[in-house]
Amino acid sequence: MYSQLKQGFIFPDFQTSVRHCGVVNAFSNPNITLCAELLEEFQAKGMMNAFVFVYLHELGHTLMRQWDLPLWDNEDAADEFATAFLLMGNQKKIALDSAQWWQSEGATTQDAVAKIWMDDRHSLSPQRARNIIRWANNANDITERWQRVFVPHMQTTTLQSMLNDPAVSDKDFVRSELSRRNTILPIGLSSGQSKCPNGQDIVGRSCAPMCWQDDCKVAIPCGSRVATEISITKPREACLKYKSAQVAPTPQTHSGTGTPPEQPTLVPVGTVRPTWPKNAGVFVATSSETIPPFPRSLSGYRSENNKDFWNQPFTLRGSLRLFGRDVWEGIPHFPDTMNGCSAGVFMVRWRSADPSIAVQSSVRYSSSVPSKTTGTGVFGYMSGSNCEQPMFKVEVAGSRLVDVYYELKFWQAAP
Repeated sequence: MYSQLKQGFIFPDFQTSVRHCGVVNAFSNPNITLCAELLEEFQAKGMMNAFVFVYLHELGHTLMRQWDLPLWDNEDAADEFATAFLLMGNQKKIALDSAQWWQSEGATTQDAVAKIWMDDRHSLSPQRARNIIRWANNANDITERWQRVFVPHMQTTTLQSMLNDPAVSDKDFVRSELSRRNTILPIGLSSGQSKCPNGQDIVGRSCAPMCWQDDCKVAIPCGSRVATEISITKPREACLKYKSAQVAPTPQTHSGTGTPPEQPTLVPVGTVRPTWPKNAGVFVATSSETIPPFPRSLSGYRSENNKDFWNQPFTLRGSLRLFGRDVWEGIPHFPDTMNGCSAGVFMVRWRSADPSIAVQSSVRYSSSVPSKTTGTGVFGYMSGSNCEQPMFKVEVAGSRLVDVYYELKFWQAAP
């Protein structure tokens, strides 16, 4: 089964073992341990389908943890993962047999009290059974929700095969993930009609991400392009919009500091990018080409590669996944502090992976503290002190998840 998982999903390796534990149980840490006592009990009662469910429950803990998802240690979420996994594999019977097992276990007041004293976060067996039955009877809802969790972590070949699977309800979401990976999408063209995702055009009989250059007249697959600061390489719609304007607009600031010029500075198409603004704040851009490069120097500060404010190692490039919630999300382990706010400066350049999903960006003390420095767009950049951090959320709560690609630069106070 492990090799089949590897063929379908992307995840770091882990081990699964069956051994005597002295208890009837199973564990994930993230290696999975299935206790022989549990296996023997299921075999004696002819309930091996329930044993499969238990394995998938522990697999849910492991994969959600490795994928850095919330609720990876929540027992009900792991049960829901196992149920969705079975339903998507047309194995509803295994799920219902497992529910039957937990229903037969029953529960007493003593069981409920024992869970409190033992810190057992599993629902009582009858409740677990009711949960599984409810999810199994609403298969379309649960598989649609969990498809959005699974798809970003699936192998590319698996995603391509899903486009031909009638059981996959949201093929646009699969196409969007393939587009994010710059993967050519095999599609059949009939009657001269086709529908490609945003930012793609027909190449032969397939959809492929396209970028336009040379005055928006020449299209080439994005994967083969070489981006430079003096060439126009972007989706055609953005290219035409950029060309018609004939200017690169002055960055729009939302910091509330400084006085904006009365007229924007005109920058002919193809010239160098704008420079980084002197004032800290939040800025939006119209394309990757209009995001200024980081400055090489900053008066009163120095910068070291792959180091944060405190001269500690920190990864300066990465991505942040926004799950469509009305919640501000920050870069994990960002090294902000609560005092000494002149000790450092951060700068960040970013873009939304999906041009159709706008992102709100903000410089904030935390997700719960209001901030006046907020901007909304698909591309942007911002800067702040070491007491603040860059945070993001989707513009419209409830929209599909989107990745934000970012690049950081830290500055440390110096003479």
